[in-house]
Amino acid sequence: MQFELLISTLGVIVPILSSIAYLGYWLGKKFGEIDERFKLIDERFKQIDARFDELKSYVDRRIDRLSRAFTSYQEFLIEYLTVKGVVSEGEAAMLKNEARRVTEMAALNPFTKEEWKRLIKYLDKDIKDFTLQEAEDFRELARKAIDEFWDRPEAYKLHMYACIVYGLTLRRLQEEKEKKRQAQERREHQCL
Repeated sequence: MQFELLISTLGVIVPILSSIAYLGYWLGKKFGEIDERFKLIDERFKQIDARFDELKSYVDRRIDRLSRAFTSYQEFLIEYLTVKGVVSEGEAAMLKNEARRVTEMAALNPFTKEEWKRLIKYLDKDIKDFTLQEAEDFRELARKAIDEFWDRPEAYKLHMYACIVYGLTLRRLQEEKEKKRQAQERREHQCL
């Protein structure tokens, strides 16, 4: 009787165990297929990420070029108008006060300590006292402010003021050169 009980128990357990083994095999195969699909999806996402990085890099380069073009255009226009006498020293003084606001950004500091000192020195300096080298340095510092603080109006005001200083310095130097030339011509004419 025990033998019959054992056989009947095995008759029930063996099909259950074989069903469980088959189910385990089948689930393992399905999970393997799912893993393979996830690997393909991961690969596709990597490709999309790479394309997105390329696009982002392209857009960043274009925005940087546009920013530099705008700054260059602004620089040329302001300096040209200043050299031609359209912008006066009085107008430059008004803009100077606006440009001083850039010093409020000192905590964000893209400048070295030395550059901040020079920038403040130039903002304190009378326009008539700039040398050409100082005006060029001032303009370079203003360019650096735009590069770092491109989203802040104070940086553009500083740049505009620096361009006016540069233009007025050029005009003053041209006028001085012209006066010297005229004085030389008068002396030569008087000698005749």
